Amino acid sequence: MTCPDVCPTSGAHLKLVYEELNQPDDLAVVFVTVDPERDSLERLRLYIKLFNEDFVALRGEGEALQNVLNQFGVVAIRRQVGESALSYLMDHTASIFLVNQEGYLVSQFIFGLGAEDILHDVELLLE
Repeated sequence: MTCPDVCPTSGAHLKLVYEELNQPDDLAVVFVTVDPERDSLERLRLYIKLFNEDFVALRGEGEALQNVLNQFGVVAIRRQVGESALSYLMDHTASIFLVNQEGYLVSQFIFGLGAEDILHDVELLLE
């Protein structure tokens, strides 16, 4: 993944939360790439394992990806930063979404919240 700030920070927070909860079986951490052009499945697999072996990274394209982004209100915009076709950044919504086992969104964490804030809500959901 090529995200320079949001994704690594979010991944680090989620790693702390997951480890603090002793890696519960009823909690899945899932990353969804907004840049399938550069993020192959292998690249995603290697990236996500930097945080935790149990974490999952998903990749979709076209309409399938856009449907998922729309469902969560995620905006992703490609911003060119150089001459090369691959010299771009993906500006995207910087939130972590907490979804219950029925697939309903129960909380959204804005970028900048600490791991302790996320941990609190996850603990409430898992009770």
